[in-house]
Amino acid sequence: MENIEYLEQQLSERGWEHLKAELAEKINSGVTEFSLYTNTDGQPNRLDFELQFKKHAEKPVYYFNRINAALVSGDEVLSQASFRESWKMAPEEMGRVLEYGSKVAIYKEGLLNEERKPFNAWISVHTEEPLKEDGTLNLNLYHDNYYQKHPFNLEVEVSKLPASILEQYKGKESILTTSLKHGILVAVEHDNGNGPEPCFLTVNAKVGRIDVLDSEMEPISLTKRPEITQQTEQTPAGEKKNSFSKGQQVRSNPGNQNRNRPHM
Repeated sequence: MENIEYLEQQLSERGWEHLKAELAEKINSGVTEFSLYTNTDGQPNRLDFELQFKKHAEKPVYYFNRINAALVSGDEVLSQASFRESWKMAPEEMGRVLEYGSKVAIYKEGLLNEERKPFNAWISVHTEEPLKEDGTLNLNLYHDNYYQKHPFNLEVEVSKLPASILEQYKGKESILTTSLKHGILVAVEHDNGNGPEPCFLTVNAKVGRIDVLDSEMEPISLTKRPEITQQTEQTPAGEKKNSFSKGQQVRSNPGNQNRNRPHM
């Protein structure tokens, strides 16, 4: 019961209380491993989730290992990726990564490496890289060591934004930084010389800066900053393949401009 209650708490943290009964049924059946499925309806696309659980080889204990997520339009899989449960990604955060690719990044603290040592990292995906054999996008972790040569401090980068943008969030800087850490495209107005236009702020984790995107989701050049050229830490190869979208067409570009854009 203690094991079930712990796993139920992990489901509740993501708003998946409706899966608790099925979870308990699967565990009580004694199967070695199983998956639970759910989805989030959206317009024009939806998110499909496969939650993977596995029993310990020697102990009567089950673990919640991975979440396979897919952004789907009709019968077409636009993009998909596999997330470790320990990353504590919320459904909406996974959705933003799948929808906007490298246009957004999610910041997580206290992640554990293979030696169970905690570290902090930005999680992003680069759609220009080839897909894995199972059709999933390549996720990248940009941890603290990645920014040693060119330190990336979000609050400092916010302070470098044009005064006209900072004025729009005067007194709400904490809301701005929190939104960026969750991968939310923050709506602002920016005057590029032809009058104010709607734009979005987002974190470019690979480079280590805040980008300003225009209405077509293309970056607006503000200032020249050094780019980071270090090798990224990618998720380990050889992990279990995503089975819930087998046979579906997968497209590597989730940046469809016709989709609703998250904003503050």
